[in-house]
Amino acid sequence: MKIPKVIHQIWGGSKPLPSYFKDFSRTWQEMNPSWKYEFWDDDRIISLVEEKYPKYLQMFKSFPYNMQRWDTVRYFILDQIGGLYADFDSECLMPIDDLLIDKTFCASLEPEEYAIRNGKEVYLSTAIMGSVPHHPFVQLMIENIFKLSFENGLFKANLNDKTMDVVNSTGPLMLTATYEQYQDKCSVHLISMDYIAAYTNDETRAMLYGFESEILERRIEKAYAVHYFFNNWMTGDD
Repeated sequence: MKIPKVIHQIWGGSKPLPSYFKDFSRTWQEMNPSWKYEFWDDDRIISLVEEKYPKYLQMFKSFPYNMQRWDTVRYFILDQIGGLYADFDSECLMPIDDLLIDKTFCASLEPEEYAIRNGKEVYLSTAIMGSVPHHPFVQLMIENIFKLSFENGLFKANLNDKTMDVVNSTGPLMLTATYEQYQDKCSVHLISMDYIAAYTNDETRAMLYGFESEILERRIEKAYAVHYFFNNWMTGDD
């Protein structure tokens, strides 16, 4: 195993961690008992940036949305420590070692309809990613966030729209654009939705309301984990 056996999760802001996210989090720990678990709150996040990325500190603080900071710090964590990052709206279904063996960086894929909607061949997800420390792709992602999203140290709003500003500056569209320009694509493993099942926001909402579907059930037959795409940040203050 090249990727360090450390699972990272991030929760910041003023709202407490919901009980259902705690339940999802326990699945990662229970299914992978030989892995270390690291929880990152706002204080720990700022300490990491101050210590390891001081040149980005002021820009990091100037992001208009907390979600942009939480997106960005997952790359800082993977760059410095390595391991597996998992969103709190994801659930682990089986031990993940076999999924990551011999990989140096991997990212899960978003549902195909998201790729089509954004005119992409593939659409990378920031929800579940694994990396060795100091992977060149992670470092390029960090560089792109601060080079392309800022001008004279100030954040450039792309569309004056919260969701699009986040996904374009630090989220899946920035990750996908970085992958598209990256030369050594062989070192970036894209995890099939067979293994990291991903539900759309509409599908997650339907499941919460008790909708049952054989198609949705079949999607997790081979899955090591599932991302439920709650997207709480879209409707909150973050």
